[in-house]
Amino acid sequence: QEDWDIEYHSTILENTVHPYDDYFDDLLDSEKVYGSGLAFLSQLEVLSIKNTHYLECSGYLDGASDCFASKGFQRIEIPLNAAQSLYIYNTHLEAGGGDGDNAARDAQITQLLEAFAATSDMPMVFIGDMNLHGDDPLDIPLLERLYEAGLEETCLALDCSEPNHIDKIFSRSSPSITLTAEEWRREESFVDGDGVDLSDHPAISSRIHWQVK
Repeated sequence: QEDWDIEYHSTILENTVHPYDDYFDDLLDSEKVYGSGLAFLSQLEVLSIKNTHYLECSGYLDGASDCFASKGFQRIEIPLNAAQSLYIYNTHLEAGGGDGDNAARDAQITQLLEAFAATSDMPMVFIGDMNLHGDDPLDIPLLERLYEAGLEETCLALDCSEPNHIDKIFSRSSPSITLTAEEWRREESFVDGDGVDLSDHPAISSRIHWQVK
């Protein structure tokens, strides 16, 4: 969710073996400097990709300067079997803690929920840098909007030991497919040769079981 530079993105591709990838680097308008920072790599077949920019942001030289980036979300469709497929949504929400930042995050979640509602007949996994903390009074109502839309946070479902990461993995079942979180963990292997984290966000993963109802 912070893959801002095409040079670094090329390095990622050179050192992975995933046959499918999508790099959402389109600029929303002429005032933007960066793309969305979103990239998706998959070992599984990709059936369709839809990239959408957010309509709201907050700050160029204040807050977290998010308006220099063309933030948004990816929607990737992958097959589960010959008849069923799954949508994976990937995003990076507004950063910063000011009133404008909070309002922008709220608007972005509204835009996401509208997209989720339009695909309510499909099972989905929602991943990303949410910039939301489960113990922040200002963030809790925004997280509750996601829970009320039927999204289950895999970490909380499994009573994980580190529930306050801003990177989160959600799932939502559909009328025909049940998704169940089976594992959540912090990936300890994302370090350099000296054992230092490769990012200021520790890498997390989930294993999610799917079953036809």
